[in-house]
Amino acid sequence: MPNGTCYLADSAEAAVRERVGRYSAARTWVPANAVDGVLVSSVATLHTGRRPLADSTHASAAAMGTTRELSVATGYGLTSRWAQALFRDGFAGLLYQPRFSTGSEVAAALFGAEGPRTWAVRSSRAMREFVISMGLKIAPVPHSVDTDDTALANGL
Repeated sequence: MPNGTCYLADSAEAAVRERVGRYSAARTWVPANAVDGVLVSSVATLHTGRRPLADSTHASAAAMGTTRELSVATGYGLTSRWAQALFRDGFAGLLYQPRFSTGSEVAAALFGAEGPRTWAVRSSRAMREFVISMGLKIAPVPHSVDTDDTALANGL
């Protein structure tokens, strides 16, 4: 606080896998509420100001103590410490290999003040469409029903 991280990927598929990867890796259905109302957008440019991006995908990154653990860590403790250190050392973000992608795709974690960004969006498509086109199944989310707790307490 007050900083945050914005995650981007170099392909729509990599972005979708990062969002729903824990479900597809477990070979289970993707809950509808994980994708409904979510857009996958392509942005025109990546603005980092004068600050460079650290590149953990480059072979020389290992000499700096970087490992692929940054890409696959399940908690935010390690990645948060790296983000704070990189930001403090003048980096705008980190290039890394996305956790749920096995190809050559690259993702970027951009550091900065938390809150919305005004990106120049080239196109957007519903994440649900991508999930279906990737052969993943979406599970409907059950609707909740209001109950009258007083009636239940009285055995009615």
